[in-house]
Amino acid sequence: MQHILVTGVPGIGKTTLIRRIVENLRTTKLTFNGFLTEDIRVSEDERFEKAGVGVIRIRPEGRTILAHKMHHPVGPRYARLGSYTIYVKNFEDLTLPMLHSFQQGILIIEIGRMQLCSRKFEEAIPLLFNRQNVQVLAIVPNQGPEMVEKLKRNNNTKVINVTLENRDVLSREIFNFFLYKK
Repeated sequence: MQHILVTGVPGIGKTTLIRRIVENLRTTKLTFNGFLTEDIRVSEDERFEKAGVGVIRIRPEGRTILAHKMHHPVGPRYARLGSYTIYVKNFEDLTLPMLHSFQQGILIIEIGRMQLCSRKFEEAIPLLFNRQNVQVLAIVPNQGPEMVEKLKRNNNTKVINVTLENRDVLSREIFNFFLYKK
């Protein structure tokens, strides 16, 4: 199965692109599931500042906090990444059961440094990419951890770099890829 990794500079519109693809997939009979992330922003002096990151499971819909700029002890439930506390257990509880049970269709995920704070998620990724009837559509960093770089070099993976010039047409192109080239 051919997988697609979407990459690009921060703020270019990768998550917006994937949201558009999800909305298009909802109009079909194709099987899909997964999760996306969204910024948690707070207003400070009439400007919005990023305070954290939420994770949203597509089906059944659910959401939780992935990371926040609050101080918590590091342990099995939490990890630290820069100024963020990563809520590892929250992330795993929301996403791992769905990832482990997904056996056929299009799986939409994000593989970034925050998500990779979960060792269980990191261990699940190669299994997901090797499932016979699963196509992965993943957002990945431009330059990432070795695991991401290895996925980019995989012969069954197509890497798409989102730019200002192509971001508006990519949602239709990627949607058509899944619709017509199962």
